[in-house]
Order: sequence, then C-alpha cells, then structure tokens
Amino acid sequence: MTPSPEPPPSFRGSRSLGRGLFAASLLVALVVGSRGITDEGAIFVQDDMPRYLMTGVFLYDFLGAGADWTFGSAMTYAEHYFAQYPALSIGHHPPLFPLSLVPFYAIFGVSVFAARLAVLTFFVLSLVLLYRLVNRVYDEEAAGWACLLFASSPVMVPFAQRVYSEMPTIALVLGALNALMRFRDSGRIRDYLLFIVLALATLATRQLAVFMWPAYIALVVTGGGWRRLARLDVLAVTLAGAVLLGLFALATIKLAPSSVAVVRDVFIEGSPVLSRVALLGPLFRAHLLPALGFVMAAGLLMALVRRDHRILLGVYWMVSVLASALLITGWIELVRYSLVAVPAYCVCAASLVSAARGRALRWTCTVALALAVGWSLWWSRDTRPPSMGGYEVAARFVLADAAGQSAPTVLYSASADTGAFVFFVRKHDSARRLVVLRSDKLLTTSKMSEVSVEDRIRSPQEIYPLLDRYGTRFVVIEDMPSGSIVLDWLRDELRGGRFIERRRIAVDQTDSSRRGPFLVVYEYKHAGPPDPDAEIDLNLPLVGRDIRVRLSALRPAVAQ
Repeated sequence: MTPSPEPPPSFRGSRSLGRGLFAASLLVALVVGSRGITDEGAIFVQDDMPRYLMTGVFLYDFLGAGADWTFGSAMTYAEHYFAQYPALSIGHHPPLFPLSLVPFYAIFGVSVFAARLAVLTFFVLSLVLLYRLVNRVYDEEAAGWACLLFASSPVMVPFAQRVYSEMPTIALVLGALNALMRFRDSGRIRDYLLFIVLALATLATRQLAVFMWPAYIALVVTGGGWRRLARLDVLAVTLAGAVLLGLFALATIKLAPSSVAVVRDVFIEGSPVLSRVALLGPLFRAHLLPALGFVMAAGLLMALVRRDHRILLGVYWMVSVLASALLITGWIELVRYSLVAVPAYCVCAASLVSAARGRALRWTCTVALALAVGWSLWWSRDTRPPSMGGYEVAARFVLADAAGQSAPTVLYSASADTGAFVFFVRKHDSARRLVVLRSDKLLTTSKMSEVSVEDRIRSPQEIYPLLDRYGTRFVVIEDMPSGSIVLDWLRDELRGGRFIERRRIAVDQTDSSRRGPFLVVYEYKHAGPPDPDAEIDLNLPLVGRDIRVRLSALRPAVAQ
C-alpha cells in the first residue's frame, strides 16, 4: 500500500491551529456558560425559564410515576399535576427540550443546577457539531475560528446561562446540517434518514426551527443533490417525513392556539415590506456587535471576490432564517426568534482564513478574527444571571412551617414570577404534600405577560370563601403593584387584621440594601381544613383549555 503523502508544513500548522482554537472555544463555553451555575437563585423569573424547569419536572415525575401510557391517563395526570403546580407550558412549548432535562434531574436531582448543566451540555455539543460542519466545507482552521466566534458571541452568552430551548435547537440544527451535507456528498440513505429525523427533532424542540427549512432545500438542490432526491428510497423517507411534519403542524394548531394566533395576527397586520426590512438594523446590532459583523462582512466580500461557492452554506442559512423571521413573526422578539442564524454569521466570518491567499493577507485575517474574539469576550465579561434566591427561601419556609399542619394549599400571588416559587416548592417537596394555588388563576385569569385578562371575583370579600374552601393557611405575595385591580385587592386585604405577616424575604438574597423587591409570607388567622368537595377550576386561554380537578384527588388525605 502506498503511504499517503505527508501534508505540507503549512497544512499541518493550520490543522493544529484549528484544533487549538476549538479547544479554546470549549473552554470559553464552559467559563461563560457556567457563571453562577451553583446558585439556585440564578433564575430569570419573568420569562419562559421557570416554565421549562417545571415542565421538565412534570415529565420526570410522570415517567417515574408508573402511570398508564394511554392518552386518557396521560391527560388526567397532566391536569392533576398542573392543578397542583400551575407553572407548566406543556403543549404551548414543544416537549423535546423539557424531556432532555429528565436524565439530568434523575442524576443531579431536581434543581436549577441540573437544568443549567443540560443547557451547557447542548452548548458544548453545538460547538462539536459546528466544528465538524465547517471542517467538512472548509478546513480545520476555519472550523476552529467559527467555534471560537460562536462561543464568545455576546448575544449567545445569556442563552448559555438560561434554561431556554434556543441552545438545544441550535445543536439539533447543526446536527441536521451535518447529516444533510454528508448526504449531499455521499448519497447514503442513512445520512438522509438521519437528516429527516434531526430536522423534525428541531421542530419538537422549538417550532420556529422551521425557519431553517428553506436553507435545507437550497443546500440540497444547489449542491447537486436534486438527482439524489429522485431515488425511490429517498422519496419514501421524504414522504414519511412530510406526514410527520403535517401531524406536528396539526398538534401545534391544537395544543398551542395562542402561538398560531400570533403568527396569524402578524400576517393580518400586513406591515409594508420596507418597514419589516427596517427591523434588520436593530437585529444586526444585537446579533453582530461589537465585532462579529465586521469580520462577517469581510468574509462575504472575500468570498465574492474569490468566487468561493462554499460561502453559500452561510448565505442560505442566514437568508432563510432572517427572511422567515421577518415574514412569520415580524417584530415579535425578533432577536431571540432568529438566534439560530448566529452560527451562520460565524461561518461566514471564519471563511476569511480559507479564502485568503498569500501569507500577509492570511495573517491580517487571523489578526482581525483574534481581535473580534477578544472584543466580544470583553464586551460580555460581566454577563451573568441574576440572583433571585428569595423564591427558594419562601418555598422552604412555607413547606417547613406547614409540615404536619392541616394546610394542604398555599396561595401564591405574583405579577413578575412565571413559576419560580412553584418550581422550588416541588424541588423541596418530593412527597408532593402541598398544593400551590395561583392568584392569577384563582382570582383572575392570566395569559402570557398579561396578569389579568378576565377577573373571576367582583369584590375583595370573595377572597375569603376561597381561602376557606381550599384550606389555605399561607399566602405568599410579591409585594409590589401588580397592574391588576383584583390582585391588588388581595395585597390590600393581606395588610388587614385577618392576616399575620410571618416573614419578609428579599428576592435578591445578595442585596444588602434591603430595598426590595420582597416576597412576603402571610398567615391566614382563620385557616381550617378544606371543604371535602372543593374543586380547583382553572381557565388556560394559552392552550384553550379549562381544567376542573377535585382537591381530594391531588391529596387524598386532606379530605379525610
């Protein structure tokens, strides 16, 4: 066998540099992604993070409960679980990301740490898959730079520290692109099958990953893969994928009508094309500052001059995501919803070192990329999650004081928190003794950021029969104006003679100024056992459902 020719020194050096850059990107990801990871209070309470945390716990409990695997029993379990822990987003959010939290909860326990470790794992996996993708299209040096640019991107750092679906979605998108590029090169059906599976998995993690599908089609067609798609085995896999895609679309319409309504409203609103294009200005500032935009533009220009068709990977990727975002979701959270385009920017920027010819130009490009990485790291040096440990302190206080008492429910009233207190109650109550009642479900009805869309009581005096019916002893409240008349009634009543303030807890436990905001735990003086026939009635406009569950079905002992 004739030995392979030894690569030239420049190639060997490029390969070594690429691997060194990749190792550096992993180190950066671990450093920025793990900031505050051992702080259980490192939680963003005003968005989707508590809901993802709690939905993951729901799936963890469901899988460990030994419940029947039928649709009816699963729905009953979910309704009962939501009645006890009203902070789930199952149905509204696709299930794959919360499901991925289950093994981390099983190994490390139910905690913010376990969930953040899952996100950090997806961040590292994204870098591995990005490296493999760019190395296939360009070379190892370009792959290393793409990974380092991505790991240090200031817009990505917060999402590496939050329990959101963006990072796992990006990892799955990169996996799908790797499989697609292998299929385009080899024509192997197993690669195409893997691509279809991963592309569908991205939708099961976040529906807006559909923004990538025009790019997938363009990459196959322009790469000579059109003839491969005409094969019988490929057509069969494509048809099966289309059927599954249709089923997923129907499930989204059924389970997430609010999300569908948002998209419909964007289309009905019909903003002019120029006004939507104008949104690219603030989007690029958020995605590309402080320096990624400069090296990305240089990479695009260099590829145009060199007529380097490899740049089409990044171009199709960017255009597909940005155009889809402008068309489908418009101005609504545009920076977040188009985040999957960030690796494409990094690919275009990293292409500089592969397209540059001549030692001087190559060194200039290397210096430019190094400065971009350094500037990005400096820009995000202080980015870290907040410390909101007060929610866990309040949960532990209520659970400790309610132990052995006839207090099966706690009423929780919050206008900022979407479910952190609920999560910490479940974390420290593995026996599931306590039922959490939400004032924005019991006294009024909330929907997304609107704390009150339909009031359920007409006067403050209607609060007390509810407390008596459910055997509520403690009321925990965010001590701030809520923006809802009904919830402010509750806040005013708590200061009256029927309640005792038991503890005032700073939300930020590291804040020594004691200026707030605060959580306050009140005890209802006239608390007694619950009504044996008490029923929890919840209206969930986000998913278009009503839930009615007997309190005794959640805790059979309380009715005895």
